[in-house]
Formats: sequence, structure tokens, C-alpha cells
Amino acid sequence: MSSSETPKIIRLYRYLSASWALKTIETGELRVSRLAALNDPFEFRPALPFINPLYDHKTVDEYLGFFLKEFGPEWGIICFSENISDPVIWSHYADSHSGIALGFDILQDDCLWPMFYPEERPTIDVGNFPTMTGGEAKNMVRRILSAKAPSWEYEKEQRVFVDLASARFDGVNHFHRIPTNCLKHVVLGINCTVTDEEVVSKLKIGRLEGVSVLRARRCLTRFKVLL
Repeated sequence: MSSSETPKIIRLYRYLSASWALKTIETGELRVSRLAALNDPFEFRPALPFINPLYDHKTVDEYLGFFLKEFGPEWGIICFSENISDPVIWSHYADSHSGIALGFDILQDDCLWPMFYPEERPTIDVGNFPTMTGGEAKNMVRRILSAKAPSWEYEKEQRVFVDLASARFDGVNHFHRIPTNCLKHVVLGINCTVTDEEVVSKLKIGRLEGVSVLRARRCLTRFKVLL
């Protein structure tokens, strides 16, 4: 992004179970996902432009996991979605509509990685990698780390990478502090039993101000979740 461009603010959502959402609000921290624990076995695994038939499938597949081995111990991610109205996302990531979506206003800059959904896995150009410029190598790596299968496209996912050394670790999970004035609203799922008063109480504990509490509703004519 050039210095003359002004990054815009976009609204992104983090879907959670009700218990994790309340804990997030109370502590003012988002849990960071570890790369090796993600639910897609193709994450961060590029393809090769040519596979030597002398190497067996297992050997090649293990080799293509080198990004996970390299970055997994040091980096985690926080995943967001651009979409708040898709009932499938609520089913998959908010405990079958019993959970909560947290709406954040986030600066759309180079720290935010939009995912894309190609038909083919991005390839790593092993032969030319040593002679690539820094920009070329960075673009190739970013393309690989931002790719998921087309069937994931409904998520409209964007990610933030988190240096685990900068995150709080409680012995099990890493946590990243929610920036001031970033959380804008809390959306209770259609089947969520949490009350507005419970959320407001947690917001006060977490010292999160100016946050609205909304309840999702079924659209009466379409397969769509309304706020």
C-alpha cells in the first residue's frame, strides 16, 4: 500500500460459542489460533509445479508442510469474517446459532490478510526462489498462505497474524489484547440464551465502551440472518 493511500475501516466479525464470547468480552482479549490446530488440512501447504515420480506421495506431502514447521511455533492467527448474514457461518462457528458474533472495526492495511479461493493450490517456485527479489518472494509466500479451497468461500475470511511472543500465554492458549475502540457490537445468535444484561455486565468488567448489543433474527422471506 502506498503512503498516499488512506486505509479504510471495515467491519469484520469473530464468531464464538457463547462461553468463549463472554470470556473474550470480560478479559478484553481474543484467543489466538495455533496454525497446526486449524480445521483445514490443506492450510499453508503449497503445491509444486512439477512432482518427481521418483518420490512417493508421503515424502512429497511431508515436504510441503515446511511452512507449518517454520512458522507454526512462532505465529498464530485470529480469523474474522466479512459476513454476518450467512446462516451456515453461524451454524459452523457460533455453536449452531447459540453463540455470539463480535463485530470489530478494523483498519484494512497490510496486517489484514484477505483469503482467496482458487481452484488449484498455489505453487511454490523452488527453482527461482533463490533469485527472486524480496517483493517477489513475499508475494509468492502471501499467495500461498492466503489460499483455501473454493468450498470455503462462504466464510469471506480475513486474518490477522499474531507473533506468539507478543501474546499472553496462560499455559494452554495465547491471547491478544483487543485494541481500544475496536469492538463495536455484540450479536447474540438466534438461539442464544445469553441476556443483554449479561453482556453489558461483561462489557463493564472488560472496560469496553461504546459497544451495542444486538440480537440476530431470521429473515421472514430469505435464508438470511438479520440484525
